Amino acid sequence: AGTAHVGNPQAIAAAVMGGERPPVPHTVHPELRDVVCACWAHDPAARPRFGDVVARLQHVADDMSE
Repeated sequence: AGTAHVGNPQAIAAAVMGGERPPVPHTVHPELRDVVCACWAHDPAARPRFGDVVARLQHVADDMSE
């Protein structure tokens, strides 16, 4: 995990296929973190639809502009 796979495409592919994802920094807006993690669901059927992602990102953008 972490930076161990940097520069090694085969290792990156194997890690992703094994369910690994890079850490999302704690400084990222919590709702944005949720969107990212939902999009990374291992099961494609569990991932949000594009329109839902757009709506959630718009909500994050609105929240951050307040």
